[in-house]
Formats: sequence, C-alpha cells, structure tokens
Amino acid sequence: MTLLVAAKIDSRMASALSAVATTLHPEFDKIVVPGKSKESCVLCSLAVRDFLWRAGWKDATCTTVYMMIVASDPAGKEIWSLGVGDHVGIPTVDPAPVEDAMRWNGHMVVEVPSAGIIIDTTMYPARRAYWPHLPGMVAAQIDNNGPVSYGLKPVAGLASDDDKGSVRVVWLRQPNKRWQGAPDAVRARRAPVVKALLEAMR
Repeated sequence: MTLLVAAKIDSRMASALSAVATTLHPEFDKIVVPGKSKESCVLCSLAVRDFLWRAGWKDATCTTVYMMIVASDPAGKEIWSLGVGDHVGIPTVDPAPVEDAMRWNGHMVVEVPSAGIIIDTTMYPARRAYWPHLPGMVAAQIDNNGPVSYGLKPVAGLASDDDKGSVRVVWLRQPNKRWQGAPDAVRARRAPVVKALLEAMR
C-alpha cells in the first residue's frame, strides 16, 4: 500500500502515516470482506482517528467532506470530473445516488489541525483513466483559503500538471452526520485495527 504525503510533517507523524500505509487495509482485510475497507471511509476514518488520538494527537477528528476531482486538457478545458459526498444541492451528478441503510451518501476524512493535515484513506474507488496516478491514500496540507464551491468552504487540495493537462483534487467541508449509527461506525469493528496500527508505529 502507498500513501502520498503532500504536506509538511514531522518525523513522528511520518511514522504514524507509515503505519497507516502498511497496516490499515491489510488488517481490515482480516476481519471484513477483503477490499471493503478501501471503499468504506467511515470505517477507516474512525479507525485512523482513534489510532492518532491514542498516539497523542488529541485534536484528531473525523470531518465530513465533498471531494471533487477535475481533469482538464492543456488548454484548460474540463474533460472529466467526479464528485464524492452528499450530492444534494450539487449539480454534478444527475440523478443523485440513492442513500439507504447500507450506503451513506457522504465522504469522510481525518483532520489533524495540530499537524496541519487531512488524511483520506479511501480514494481507491475514485480512480479513473483520466487520472491514472491518483493515490489510494493521501495526507494533504490543510488549506482553508481556497475558493468556495457550491457554497462549501475548502479544507485541502492537490494539483498535478503535465503536458497532457491538469488534475485538481479539492476537499470541501460538508457537514453530514447521517453516518452516525451505521454498522461501520461500531467501535468493535475497528478496535483490532486500531491496536495493530499502534503496534506498527512502535
């Protein structure tokens, strides 16, 4: 597993992120359907938050977001885009995905203000041919000063440019508490993984 670090971090956070990169999904594969954790932002974000809190980052919290990815050609014309989050009020998906007891329309990351980063561990389902190098996991610098989109304030962003065009990723703050009470939010489901993460960091 790889985790792209696009932020300035200290050696202790580097050790924590290394544990996440090597341990998070393999450990979940032992206790849930293999591969499920890569698409379960609630399960993974809560596990990483608990791990970081126990490792000393007491401000680690789960933040619900809307993630947008936009690919543009060299002239700046949009050629493909994707949005992950609650699509209500956001005119990028029609029709909007249906939310039910098994699937939540939202996206969640871990925010660590003291380290200046957000951590997204479930970007795997967002991979497309238009951005083949998108990482499955990323730690991005918190940046609250970007443009407001769809009435939502930014929390972080990434950009990649080459002779084929550009790819932009932005995470927007989107309050959404409907994940609470879902099966993936049950603490017992993540407890063994949190323990493994702590052991991997030592």
